[in-house]
Amino acid sequence: MADFTAADVKKLRELTQAGMMDCKKALTETDGDFDKAVELLRVKGAAKAANRAAEREASAGLIATSGGALVELKCETDFVAKGDEFVAAAQRIADAANAAKAGDVEALKAVPLDGKTVGEVVRELAITIGEKIELGQVAYFEGETVVYMHKRSADLPPPWACWSSSRATRLPRVRPRCRSRR
Repeated sequence: MADFTAADVKKLRELTQAGMMDCKKALTETDGDFDKAVELLRVKGAAKAANRAAEREASAGLIATSGGALVELKCETDFVAKGDEFVAAAQRIADAANAAKAGDVEALKAVPLDGKTVGEVVRELAITIGEKIELGQVAYFEGETVVYMHKRSADLPPPWACWSSSRATRLPRVRPRCRSRR
């Protein structure tokens, strides 16, 4: 029998954002070894995220902007899209895209962010939140840029962005000057 307390389960849950029963099972499987339990939850979370990615569609999400960068971060539900953690991650990714002047998804996935790459941050966010999360379209515009972010509802993040730029390094394949997540 593993030797751990409810406080250990709570600490593991706060650290990993995993469910309480998952944390308890991980501590039981690892005989109370906290570090092994963290690794076990990380591996199980990655496996669950991979299964979700294969069978689910990320049809909701938001568009974040920073300087000349527009970044679409997609998820499964609007509940996740309007969550503080998701919105903050999208803004950090847009800031990183602007700093690196990343104009496409593959270039953005390789950009460093918080000691990891943007691709790793997105994968970890999917594991933490428990939904399929992926980068959508990415665009970077040189020169003076004006962006309008359209909201359909006050409680939802903006699904549309319109821009005006003197020079664009790459235009996404969408309707001229307007961008939708759908």
